[in-house]
Amino acid sequence: MGVIICLSLVVTPCLTAEARDVVGASSLAGPPDATRQIFTTPGLWEITATVDGQAVPGTSRACIDLELQKKHDIFAQVAPANAGCDKPRRTPVAGGFNYQAVCKMEGATSTVAGELRGDARHVVIRAKVNVAVAGASPPPVSYVLESRWVGECPSGMKPGDVDEDGQRRNMLQD
Repeated sequence: MGVIICLSLVVTPCLTAEARDVVGASSLAGPPDATRQIFTTPGLWEITATVDGQAVPGTSRACIDLELQKKHDIFAQVAPANAGCDKPRRTPVAGGFNYQAVCKMEGATSTVAGELRGDARHVVIRAKVNVAVAGASPPPVSYVLESRWVGECPSGMKPGDVDEDGQRRNMLQD
């Protein structure tokens, strides 16, 4: 039995110069909040992760735009419905939001609690997962996903594309 959570949160913005002009500068700045997109600056985002304080090898790079985030709820990956999770409850706070979700699967109940903080160029997601099973429950696991905006998406990379471990995939096709 594994921990019931998917934290492959790969969020990336990619807008062309024309699209940025249409969207307008005011919508491209500011912190994430509980009611709008997590990544408020479109372009290439670099994501690193740690589990219980240990760096996870590799860095993901993702191309994200605002339209992608409207079509694909990136935050839903924190507690996916297909893993028996309820919809995460989000509580707005300065600079982001706190969240909590409960997942039930295969006789285990996992509680995911964390926070998302950031601004237009840097987003940090922290989560702690507690799993309860009959008998001995495993110790809690802590995750940190740190994302930083690195610039425009490179030529040939479209919104939703994620480069990870030398492979490219698209979030909309997962």
